[in-house]
Amino acid sequence: MCASCKDGSEPYIPPVVKPPVVTDTVKCNVRAKEIFDLINQHYKLPNGLYKENYPAQSGDPAYSYLWPYVGLVSGAATLTQAGYNVDLTALSDNYQKYYRTGANGNNIGGYGSSTNGTTGGGTRFYDDNSIVGISLLEAYNITKEQRFLDRSAQIVKFLESGVDNLLGGAMWWNEDEKNIAGNAN
Repeated sequence: MCASCKDGSEPYIPPVVKPPVVTDTVKCNVRAKEIFDLINQHYKLPNGLYKENYPAQSGDPAYSYLWPYVGLVSGAATLTQAGYNVDLTALSDNYQKYYRTGANGNNIGGYGSSTNGTTGGGTRFYDDNSIVGISLLEAYNITKEQRFLDRSAQIVKFLESGVDNLLGGAMWWNEDEKNIAGNAN
């Protein structure tokens, strides 16, 4: 019979963690601004909206979908925080060109996936509206302009309209597919 006070495990040796390579933040900011300027040079349209592709492709909508526009505004917020003047206010105001007062019998406003350059169209996705809401909150935090906070609050009402108790409670992916029997979305 053998007895021992050891449990047979090996001693713990913490891994060696190499410090991250420090990148020159100023160079990264300059490069980000260069890319933003190239996007504006090749994609921006006279009304402040953007093309979906450059060069334009057959079948492209007249204006980009909401999703890539949100990415652009998010980048503009970061550039603004880095000290660049990229007119975040105008970019954030242009979300209203995607706004729809209602759809599918729902009279609660939300942002559509497309625009005709003046008002929103297409499907209203709940996840896209969530990201627009975050973007508007960020615009408010940077600019302190109340309308961005108010618009973000409106999105909460739209998101609440996408919740139901089927399957124990959840939010639909988009408004067009809500409450369709047998729909997996």
